[in-house]
Amino acid sequence: MSHRLTLTTEIKDREAAIDALNANKIAYRENDGVLTLLTTPYNDTTINLHTGQVRSGDVDYARVNQQQVGVLRQWYAEAKYRIESFKEGIQITDRAEVVENGQNVVLLTWQTG
Repeated sequence: MSHRLTLTTEIKDREAAIDALNANKIAYRENDGVLTLLTTPYNDTTINLHTGQVRSGDVDYARVNQQQVGVLRQWYAEAKYRIESFKEGIQITDRAEVVENGQNVVLLTWQTG
């Protein structure tokens, strides 16, 4: 049986945010609950873990567009889902990216116990 889960994402969980950044090789520095990204194209983009807000980078760098912010949120949502699944005893066994109805979709296969 297949299940679908759609997440609306505010980036507030420090562990999940850092897991997502590390998994995608995005360098960052942290200061008082704000992650500042250091890897192109995200240079100087900030993630405020208190408010969940993502702000695009300094005007001296390439600005992060909405699609790139969406990718950051997707990475975070996946990391958050993995963390919460682990807490519930669910093991993610496979990951695939597919296109469904014109949208990129991440499919995670899991098992319990």
